[in-house]
Amino acid sequence: MEELQIEIGMILQDCNTQIRYRIIFVREGTIILCRMDCSKLGIIPYSLQEVKGLLLNNDWNITPPDGSCVVDYESFSGKLRETFETKRAIVHQVAYRFGPTYLGLFSEKARPQIAEICENIGISRATFWKSVRLYLQGGLDTNALLDRRWTHAKNNFEYTAKTGRPAQYGAASTLIITPEIKSQFDDGIENYQSGRSQSLRSAYNYVMMKYYSVENDTEQGIAVSLLPITERPSFRQFSYYVHNTLTKKDMDIIKTSRREYRNDKRLLLSDSLNGVFGPGDCVEIDEHEADISLVSSVNHKDVIGRPILYFMIDVYTRAIVAFYVSLENNSTLGLTNCLLNLSDDKAKLCQCYGIEIAENAWIPSFLPNRIRCDRGAEYRGK
Repeated sequence: MEELQIEIGMILQDCNTQIRYRIIFVREGTIILCRMDCSKLGIIPYSLQEVKGLLLNNDWNITPPDGSCVVDYESFSGKLRETFETKRAIVHQVAYRFGPTYLGLFSEKARPQIAEICENIGISRATFWKSVRLYLQGGLDTNALLDRRWTHAKNNFEYTAKTGRPAQYGAASTLIITPEIKSQFDDGIENYQSGRSQSLRSAYNYVMMKYYSVENDTEQGIAVSLLPITERPSFRQFSYYVHNTLTKKDMDIIKTSRREYRNDKRLLLSDSLNGVFGPGDCVEIDEHEADISLVSSVNHKDVIGRPILYFMIDVYTRAIVAFYVSLENNSTLGLTNCLLNLSDDKAKLCQCYGIEIAENAWIPSFLPNRIRCDRGAEYRGK
């Protein structure tokens, strides 16, 4: 019995249920366990004699703590460091107020203290309980608070050979992507972002000409040539880096603009037919300046301006039900004449311009229930 060593951080496992527990406190015949492999914090007190009996009867088994890794916290940067420092501040406060048994976490008196910790650090209760659970399940090891994705971070691994599939035809680049090459690629990304006319290929050529070219004196003058393909990054390496640096949203904004992206890529919760019950129920009206200039019929050298086209469209059928052409922009008179055109006989109207159509070829006059428009001055009363 004396040879049985029970220490903080060791793992106890129930042989029947396979449930694992982490030892977080051992003193004066009492042992405190924290259940592992679950998303809810569970702290269970046991007597030391009871646990030893379970171990001697082989109902439970005990394993040493997990091998702790050495982490250079100073190497953290940005969001990773900020998140880790926040979680570490949480467990330090919890250890000071509720340690070493941590049983007081579940008492009524703990609620105001937990609320105070959350308010002082600026976190939610969910973040508080998750940080405490990871800390206790990890055997009071702050490394358990680390984002697990950190161990898979690409920047923490130094390659000794070029990655990626081998070349299928002839020679290929043998360069390993280093921080220096990444900074060159970042310069290429800035060139790619300089305008929507730029392409990945043109940005790659920019990097090659700036960083991987040499100048040679010839009889004709100075000639610029690229380094051999084995001594410069490949286009595939550059393209891979760009797509891992820029998101799809960034790429779309580069190729259009932020305004176009907001208009064309935003989440649409409905459409124009929402609340429209059939033809003639709702119409939309607006005006547009035509992309032509009119000249005087008396003197063709005199430009009189651009015509303003007023259109009324039935929302349900998308059909043009009325129109009017005027030289007055944002005019109540132009809007009124467009409304009057809605009541005109379209067959007779077309005959005035030498066009013959059947009476049922155009939607007949009707009175719409609603009219949609923008907030132009011609639509608002004073």
